[in-house]
Formats: sequence, C-alpha cells, structure tokens
Amino acid sequence: MVMMRLLTWQYNVYTLKVYSMSPRKRYSFWINDAQAEGLKAVKASDDVSESEQIRQALNEWLKKKGVMKADRKRAPTSVAIRRRRSDKELK
Repeated sequence: MVMMRLLTWQYNVYTLKVYSMSPRKRYSFWINDAQAEGLKAVKASDDVSESEQIRQALNEWLKKKGVMKADRKRAPTSVAIRRRRSDKELK
C-alpha cells in the first residue's frame, strides 16, 4: 500500500512526498492551467489523485518510448473466463 501526502499546491506546482515500500524520488514541475483543470476533472469523475494520473501517464509514455518494460499480462481468472463466456452467449 502506498501512502501519499500532498505537501504543497500553489500555482500549479505539485510537490509530493511518497511513502512506499519501493524507493521513489520526488520531482517538482510546472503544469499549465489547462493541465491542472484536466487533472482535477479526472479526479472528480474517476476518484484518481492527480499524482497517480501523472504516474500512470508517465509509465505509458516510457513504455511507448521503449525505455520501460511493459507490464506482464496476467493469466485470466476463472471470473474473467466466465464473464467472456456469458458475453458471447448474449450476442
């Protein structure tokens, strides 16, 4: 489980302190008003923190650039298999 605390939020600068079992580094960077509003909109609709949205987007970008390994696909669970079967039956 990852615990995070937003240390500061001023002028669209996010500074985070992350408590986790895996080592992480703190980065501070500027974003424009449209980006800040977009992050807030997604947080309101999907209940995903701004920092988590940024981490997910950065991971996808690094995978696309080929500098980070793609996540391993998990084997389908019995629930997923049953769901696929029921979906096919409905068609």
